[in-house]
Amino acid sequence: MIYLKFLGAIASIGGAGYCVFLICARFCKDRHALTGNEQLVISFGFGTVLIGIEMFLMSLLHIRFSPLRILLLQAPLYSVFFVKSNTQGAIKHLSIRRERREGGLLSSIFVGLICFNAFYVMCNAVSLPFFEWDSWCNFGYNAKIFYLTKKIDPALLTASYAGIPHPDYPPAISLAEAYLYLFLGTIHEPLVKLWISCHYLFLIVVFYCVLRRWHARTLALGFTFMLSSIPQIISGAPTGYIDVAVTFYITAGILYFWLYLKEGKAIFLCISSVFLGLSMWVKNEALSAYLSLIGAGFLMWLIMPDAREAIVKLRKKLMLAFLAPFLIIGPWVLFRHYYHIVPAYFKGTLVGIPMLIRTRLPQVLKLLMSELMQVSHWNITWYLFIACCVLYGYHRREKMGILFIFIIFFQSLSYVLIYCIWPVPQEEVFVHILNSQCRVLIVLAPLALFFIAQQISAVSKRNC
Repeated sequence: MIYLKFLGAIASIGGAGYCVFLICARFCKDRHALTGNEQLVISFGFGTVLIGIEMFLMSLLHIRFSPLRILLLQAPLYSVFFVKSNTQGAIKHLSIRRERREGGLLSSIFVGLICFNAFYVMCNAVSLPFFEWDSWCNFGYNAKIFYLTKKIDPALLTASYAGIPHPDYPPAISLAEAYLYLFLGTIHEPLVKLWISCHYLFLIVVFYCVLRRWHARTLALGFTFMLSSIPQIISGAPTGYIDVAVTFYITAGILYFWLYLKEGKAIFLCISSVFLGLSMWVKNEALSAYLSLIGAGFLMWLIMPDAREAIVKLRKKLMLAFLAPFLIIGPWVLFRHYYHIVPAYFKGTLVGIPMLIRTRLPQVLKLLMSELMQVSHWNITWYLFIACCVLYGYHRREKMGILFIFIIFFQSLSYVLIYCIWPVPQEEVFVHILNSQCRVLIVLAPLALFFIAQQISAVSKRNC
């Protein structure tokens, strides 16, 4: 019975997300531009965080959590299914773009290997309850508190007796976990961990679907297999850590933004904007990824005449798209400010920042570079990335690829800066780096592989 309840909860998450997707589609043209797999993954991605945002707003209105109340408050959202436009219903106008099937034995082998990786991750996820630190003592712990109290209690978030390590962490994933507990009627960690691990599937599906639009099926499947088999991603996905989840939201936001620049279809910009806004409800580092995208766009505007013309032409849409994520995360930012919820490690005034950077920078760079160059952690991803950056400097067949170079640079810079100014003793900061660098760098891997795929495809076309 508990498994039927779990499926019902997942269906409600997907249904809510699909309604939001329909709303986005109704305001955009080219609704047929997305495949059925993309629509499914986008719906679950939207729904997971939106359930958390809904529960957050319920708590602000002093409405206690229960599955029935949550579903009733979604009723206006589900009305999208029944409201008709001038010519046709909300569902009928969403024609699904079908993928062209091609490729031979090699494509089938890649599909089999990807499925094997996914099966391994899912089995690993459901086999044990939470046991890693962040998934157990941060997000998982908060989820249990929300489930038991049926609300978000600001006093409890900051109370020392509650033992919440990081009250400043965005609550959306913890609230989504609490929603599953509410639906199940009990705390069942393996099933909740299974759902969090499903973001691994969402990540590889979005990566493949976007890559497939511009490249051969075999190449897209090959690079999707490379992504799915990165050791740090495979080891992190089934633990309940949300690093793979936030990687999915950030990657989807950036890749659909790239698609918008390539094809100019409004639906891609809308989806990108929503994903980037929702990513900030998942983990704080999503803000730096969003700012990295803005910085990358600004640099492209400065150095690329073609990009400058496109950005100037689309400036109104881009301004709205860049503003939307701030509006989405706004309620949580105001909540934190009102209740004086600050990061646990940054409660004091940071002094001597230049000295900290000068002292720690060499060691921080050494540790991060050492991590990226470990084949046992990242396969040969970063060696290929460096080679393709050199290759890009020679031919620049895929000019828009520089967007990913800039984003990876700015995001890496943000990690270096945070580690340099971390207000802990010198001997402790390197312990923090060693414990966290393998997880935070996961965000960069899909972007690096996407850039590599672009360059290899451009070279192969050039030689044909």
